[in-house]
Amino acid sequence: MYRTNGPTDRKKDSLLKVIDISITLDFMQPLNDKEIENLPFVVLLPRVVFSVAVTVLIILVIFRLQIGYFAWFSVGFATFCAVFEILIIIGIRFRNRTELHSTSAPKWDWVDKLGGLWLIACTFGALLGWVFLQFESYSPIFQVLAVFATMILPFVTMLPHLRYIQTKSAFVQIPLLLILTFLPALIGVKPAIALFNRFLN
Repeated sequence: MYRTNGPTDRKKDSLLKVIDISITLDFMQPLNDKEIENLPFVVLLPRVVFSVAVTVLIILVIFRLQIGYFAWFSVGFATFCAVFEILIIIGIRFRNRTELHSTSAPKWDWVDKLGGLWLIACTFGALLGWVFLQFESYSPIFQVLAVFATMILPFVTMLPHLRYIQTKSAFVQIPLLLILTFLPALIGVKPAIALFNRFLN
């Protein structure tokens, strides 16, 4: 009769437990710049997801303990921190891969200066939009300001970056531009719909 719980099976189980513990401890170890640059993507991705998840969880728990409930501002702030963390990792991973860098020299004209405000518009546009929406019951002008700050401003400042998109790096550039521009627009969707309905009526 075949036995499934013999010494060999117990050794295998013990080995698997050791591997699981090792992986868990390895995930808790910080990565240096060289590791971020050179680790295979399939190895780096789970660690990035784990790191971002822990960041979001810590922020949400802190807000929950301080104010007693999960406010939309806490979710937005956690999202901002997660995106900022991902951007740092992407920047470190691709900074020395010159074959993916844009070959077009910056023109430093007014269009480039406008594009230089893109990340600022995405970050502070979302914050300003949230602030404006706290006063939307007083006047529709605050809804207009919220839509401008969260949707129009990030989109306009994103456009100058399109002329620097390269074929080899488009798989990185295009998702970054679209996702980061779309995130603050989520705050402006509700007031935009309200303004549209007001216009129809």
